[in-house]
Amino acid sequence: MQYWRLTLTVIALSFSAIAQSATVSVELGEGVPINPRLFGVNGVHETSDDPAADPAYRAMLRALNAQGIRYPSGSPASFWDWQRGHFIPEKEITAIWPPGAFNWMLELVEDTRDVPDGDLGPEKFLEFGEAIDAEVQWMLNLTTREDDQIAALKNLKARGAEIQYVEMDNETYFWGNEFGEADRGLNYARRVAALSPQIRDLYPDVRIGIVTREDDLFEAHHQDDSEAMVNWNRQIMQPEFRPHFDALILHHYVMQRQKLDPYTTDTERAKAFLAYPTATLDRAARLIKQRYGDYPMWITEYNVIAYYKQFHGTGKSAEWMLATRDTGWNSLYQASFILNGMNNPRAIEVLNHHSINNLDHGWGLGHPINEQSGTITKMGQLYAHLTSLAQNYAQMHPLHFADNPSLGVEIEGDSGQAALYGAALSGVHGQSLWVINRSERPLTLKLAEPSASVRHWVYPAIEEAPAAVTVRYQGQGPVWQQGPVPVTGQRYPSAETVELPAYSLSIVEIPATRDRVSAGNEG
Repeated sequence: MQYWRLTLTVIALSFSAIAQSATVSVELGEGVPINPRLFGVNGVHETSDDPAADPAYRAMLRALNAQGIRYPSGSPASFWDWQRGHFIPEKEITAIWPPGAFNWMLELVEDTRDVPDGDLGPEKFLEFGEAIDAEVQWMLNLTTREDDQIAALKNLKARGAEIQYVEMDNETYFWGNEFGEADRGLNYARRVAALSPQIRDLYPDVRIGIVTREDDLFEAHHQDDSEAMVNWNRQIMQPEFRPHFDALILHHYVMQRQKLDPYTTDTERAKAFLAYPTATLDRAARLIKQRYGDYPMWITEYNVIAYYKQFHGTGKSAEWMLATRDTGWNSLYQASFILNGMNNPRAIEVLNHHSINNLDHGWGLGHPINEQSGTITKMGQLYAHLTSLAQNYAQMHPLHFADNPSLGVEIEGDSGQAALYGAALSGVHGQSLWVINRSERPLTLKLAEPSASVRHWVYPAIEEAPAAVTVRYQGQGPVWQQGPVPVTGQRYPSAETVELPAYSLSIVEIPATRDRVSAGNEG
């Protein structure tokens, strides 16, 4: 019942504001080549089901156009034996991650106990990445097997692996029992510095990312104010370590339910929720440049994880966020990360949606059924639409808006968020504008120049569609056009403006003119 109360409240606000609609002009900013690594994914593959070997799983990822994928994936990386393609012994895991402390690793250990060595190994995953045409982002284990990592990489090189991106483990700041307390970041960075030159000897052009603490970059305070956590970034960024990495790895899980507590109405909560990703990513990009220089971020996991952790808050704002779980609000929130990456090509180098198949937690893309069809969520649908468009264009652009109304909410000290936020693609096919209207009222978008024809697709935050539906990969049109949100491209024979509904993401496709074809060819 809570979901419907939420919907009715916000709909009433939207319709009451129609008369206040304003016109916002838009122009494309400078273009750069499309970065396919903004369309990466993450998932736990270390299970007895061995999803990477499943033809249905492969078919689903090809249908979603996933451009990159991690191995071994998240927390398993810190407890993974690459040589065996298996978890390290249970006693070694619990010495670092005690049982009972949300230790879901032990469930994976039990599940994979009888899986033969090598079945889940890096050689098999190399073949998987090639089969789905996705770049593998390799994760090393610097927590429990740092001495074995170079031998594993040499083995991959001998098998023809062209490794371009290496993550130096995953969320290592949690493992005080391994890296210590006050000098935890120093001890981890020393292992990075020891391995990095050997990795570059094998792969001279490799990009190396170091695990960075999210607190105080995305947020104005630390969730954990212990000495180890507060000092982590300062320690890993000391001058002697900087030659040994190229990027800062961050995970965006800071949208706990209590983050909406300062907003006392559904309207304010809605606007803040949709603006939170861009506000926090922009904050981190700004602070990294100020403090450390030109290091790009790898957001190797992002999503609304607060849906399944009960300690992330209770009360009206928590109920509001929980009500968005299987709705368009969730997919618009998540799409904001991709748009932000397109807007900040020098600040964001990698984006991995987390995760592929966690539909039960409200933050997955889809589940494989068979090689011909699969189940996709609203975010799976929107993700497939955006990736399919990205394959047809050459460059990505920020969008610059004039007369863009203020959103009227403050997020982590930033009160400068505006109603419209977007990015664009261009090429021989013309332009594709992706614009989120984060406000409670519809707005009119004035195009930079009149077009002879425009097609407009709308993904609303407010809808009555099911959480997920089964789609067919061939024979029934594009995956994204099959649902669960019923979207129909509205054609305008000629257009100077496009109407953007309240709380929605619009995709505006403008066909090429002669000038745009020339510009696209140059890109």
